[in-house]
Amino acid sequence: MRKYFLCYTMKIVFLFFYMIQEQYIQGKGIVRIGFLFSFILLALFIVFGQTHFVYAAAQAATDDSATTFFTAIGRTNNLTIGSVHYSVVVDTANYSRVTITLAGGTHTFKYTLYRGVEKDIDLNGDGSNDVQMFYDGFYNGGPKLDFVDLLAKQATTTTTTTIIKTTASNCSLTVGKVYKSANSSAVYYVDVAHNSDGTINTKIACAKRPFDNSHVFFTYFSSWNDVQKVSADLLDSVSNDVLGFMPWGPKYTPGNGSLVKAVSNPHVYVLLGNKKYWISSGAVLNALHYSFHWIEDVSPELLGQYTTGTAMSNMTYHPNGTLIKYAGSPKVYVLAPASTTTIQTTTTDSYGRQVKKYISNSDVLISRNDRADRIITVSSSEEYTDGGDVGVLKKDDIHAKDIKVEKEKEPVKEKEKESVKASVFKFVKQLSVGDSGKVVTNLQNKLTRLGIYSGPVTGYFGKETKKAVDDLQKDHGLERVGVVGPQTRKILNDN
Repeated sequence: MRKYFLCYTMKIVFLFFYMIQEQYIQGKGIVRIGFLFSFILLALFIVFGQTHFVYAAAQAATDDSATTFFTAIGRTNNLTIGSVHYSVVVDTANYSRVTITLAGGTHTFKYTLYRGVEKDIDLNGDGSNDVQMFYDGFYNGGPKLDFVDLLAKQATTTTTTTIIKTTASNCSLTVGKVYKSANSSAVYYVDVAHNSDGTINTKIACAKRPFDNSHVFFTYFSSWNDVQKVSADLLDSVSNDVLGFMPWGPKYTPGNGSLVKAVSNPHVYVLLGNKKYWISSGAVLNALHYSFHWIEDVSPELLGQYTTGTAMSNMTYHPNGTLIKYAGSPKVYVLAPASTTTIQTTTTDSYGRQVKKYISNSDVLISRNDRADRIITVSSSEEYTDGGDVGVLKKDDIHAKDIKVEKEKEPVKEKEKESVKASVFKFVKQLSVGDSGKVVTNLQNKLTRLGIYSGPVTGYFGKETKKAVDDLQKDHGLERVGVVGPQTRKILNDN
């Protein structure tokens, strides 16, 4: 901005002196002074006023992957990123920001760019950024846009991670560590700094973010002993990150059917097995009956633990591993690839030959790490061939939410045995949101018996279970942290 101001100021002053000495000033001495000033200002203009042109030329000469458009509102510009061709259309533009539509292949994106702020985007949903976009303002009445093909740039330059580590080396604390001051209970994670849109701010060495609750903390660290105590002045020397919160960390287990997004990437994925499936648009998300309220923020490290599956652009069918049920029916199915011996199957362009397999009890959900609160209710038009059952019904079946299993009534004595068995169970493990298995089933049974929990017994530690643990801790004068720690375990084991 300062370069442009200097440039145009020089031009105006030069013109002013030229007019004075040519038309309004009489006298040879003053004329000579006017010429001298004009000459000096012209020299300054040549040196400084053209700086931004020289800078742009230098940038272009050192970055062969950059594409620049001097365009206009409504004009279509052609852009190639990797091997994919895109069209770029400016929808709206003013001095400070521009809105563009980027279309290529089967996908269409809309972005708002702010003048002078770089924006890195993942276009193909593989978790890596493909293009860097930059709005440089108005030139000759139209917006100037810069695009850098990051795929091509990575072949000849260092990776983004290397750049980040170099920048962060000047931080007064260690990136990736957790700190607190002696006179405060607040715990902070020191990380790279971010911009408001989640992209990395390389101009700041590092920044800190608070852990709002212990559940998130334990998805990064194993113990409170990992927290390092420093002086308040040293902690205050690290600025607060603009994001202001910590997403779920790499130790978090979201469960099959979870919808997640990384803070540095606008793409939403559904997690199934060891794969992440990019939901290519909001229209697809709505058409497949997912809910925006299901989306959880996770760390890029957690998202990187999953391999990339097929992008979800089909608005009719779901990928394999999805839990579904039909309106008006309590039965829950899981979608699976059809075996080669299956004669009649449902075939989709996106996911191949599929069948639906009946889930008879919640033990199957727990063993598969499925989330009972992420069952999709589909329309009758989404038909799949029956592929048999998954798992075998057990006598001590624990019903998951929305799953109704018909079974014979057990004798009263058997129920009493189960109640006694639950009451003598000893809790020895720390439990928090995201945990699952028999120990969580026992926790939910215990809380139900204590009259604190009234939700479904699913074997999954979710929001309802956390609320019950909070209430138990409040009733016994403990801090409401929602984690089953040593003091909470003692209460459970003594009652």
